[in-house]
Amino acid sequence: KLSEYRPKLKELHSVLNIEAAKEEIEQLYKALKFLTKKQMYVLRLHVLEQKTFQEISEIMGINLYTVYEHYVTAKKS
Repeated sequence: KLSEYRPKLKELHSVLNIEAAKEEIEQLYKALKFLTKKQMYVLRLHVLEQKTFQEISEIMGINLYTVYEHYVTAKKS
C-alpha cells in the first residue's frame, strides 16, 4: 500500500532537505572566505540588518557608490 510508504517518504524528504541545506551553508561559508571585511560588513548591514545603502554609507563613513561596489562585488563572490 502507498499509505504505508508515505511516512517513510516524508522522513526521507526531510533528510534530503537537511542535507541540501548543509551543502548550501558549506558553499556560503566558502564564498564568505573570499570577501574583504568591508564587503562582509556591507553585506551584513544590508541583508541581515536591512539598512539602505545610504545608511550604510553614513555608518561606515564611505561614499555611497563605494558601498554599492562592495555589495555588488560581495554578491558576485
